Amino acid sequence: PVPTISDLPPNSATVGGTSLPVAINGTGFLSSSTVTFNGIAHSATFVSSSQLTITLNTADLSTPGSFPVVVTNPAPGGGASQPVSFTVTAVSPPIVIAPTSAMVLPGGVQSFGGTVTNVLGGGVLSWTVQEGPVGGTIGSDGTYTAPAKPGTYHRSEGTRLNSSH
Repeated sequence: PVPTISDLPPNSATVGGTSLPVAINGTGFLSSSTVTFNGIAHSATFVSSSQLTITLNTADLSTPGSFPVVVTNPAPGGGASQPVSFTVTAVSPPIVIAPTSAMVLPGGVQSFGGTVTNVLGGGVLSWTVQEGPVGGTIGSDGTYTAPAKPGTYHRSEGTRLNSSH
């Protein structure tokens, strides 16, 4: 029979994981069924005609993205299942900002600092004013210059990998 995959528990993981067992639930599985993850053969354990298991390794979990899982039964009468996606998600690095907020007089200046942790090779903070230029400006060093018009404005921060490492 041509196998059918109904679900993958779990169907996602975060980048950087080590080995992760994944169940493949569906119908038409055989003890001779083979499994590929992102086109790469993985050793499958036959549990029943409705379940196989594979173990994802560090390389499988090293890059974020959506990767197809396919079960194939041998000929005659076999064939490949429709692919079902397994998602590997990136981890947002923790950002610590100081001060977390500040009252700045119109036209005044405030320096914000921050650190990015748990990023291999280091991370670099990027700063923006959520309201755009009407809310003031903030430099790459975290120096905020308030606009002449009083109001409540918000800065936001993000990270990018440090490409110099």
